[in-house]
Amino acid sequence: MRTLGLLLAVVCGSMIATAALADEGWGTLRGKLVLKGAPPEALKLDLGKDNYCCDAEPKDQSLVLDESQAIANVVIYLRPPRGEKLAVHPDYEKAADKPVELDNKGCAFEPHVVTVRTGQPLVLKNTDPVGHSVKAELGDESFNFMLSAEGDQQLEFEEAQRLPRPISCSIHPFMRGWIVVRDDPYMTISAKDGTFEIKNLPAGEHEIQFWHERPGYLKNCKSDAAELDRRGRVKVTITPGEETNLGTIEVDTALMAVESEPAESEPAKSE
Repeated sequence: MRTLGLLLAVVCGSMIATAALADEGWGTLRGKLVLKGAPPEALKLDLGKDNYCCDAEPKDQSLVLDESQAIANVVIYLRPPRGEKLAVHPDYEKAADKPVELDNKGCAFEPHVVTVRTGQPLVLKNTDPVGHSVKAELGDESFNFMLSAEGDQQLEFEEAQRLPRPISCSIHPFMRGWIVVRDDPYMTISAKDGTFEIKNLPAGEHEIQFWHERPGYLKNCKSDAAELDRRGRVKVTITPGEETNLGTIEVDTALMAVESEPAESEPAKSE
């Protein structure tokens, strides 16, 4: 009987916790990004004279499209009002200490864009048989160090960054990727098919930022369900237990035509 009582207590406790979670309310944000118009000409990388890199043949990843012109590597994240502390879903808290990996592979950064929370381990790996000199400008937490062949190094960041920050290699200047450092977990990168999803957002009204390395802010892009403003932001309302779908957001090819360095024009700084 005592065992049964303990079992009932555990079950009841779990039900109460689940009910409390449901009362607070969480929802999902989804959408897709596609290029409207003829795609711009692909850029050719100058690989220099490094034999390994020349054999690896890395490609420019500043604009990655699939056959339907869906856009990969768009950064989408929540922009909370300054000073506001967001509720964080328990599923995210479970993964808060899980290391994120960023590899130097085939003389390219893999993945091209990586997201990491403050305090979460970032493991910089080098699976190449050649060394890389990895550097990134993140204000007081900038780094620049050698990563030996098949070596790795772990970092953690204390300060969130207002924008994605570039990461590069001093030895191989054509190598470039991006790091997104945020205080909260509500961020994602569009997949190869242009789709994106942020699960378990707190219910309520939020401002969502859209950013891509070529133009920076994805300004004035729209779908049937949403329209981004001149800074690539849109207000959304998250309803408990429901999905908010922004539809297929079209990005004019003129916005992506010229490669630029928008993040470099703004200093690395915390929120």
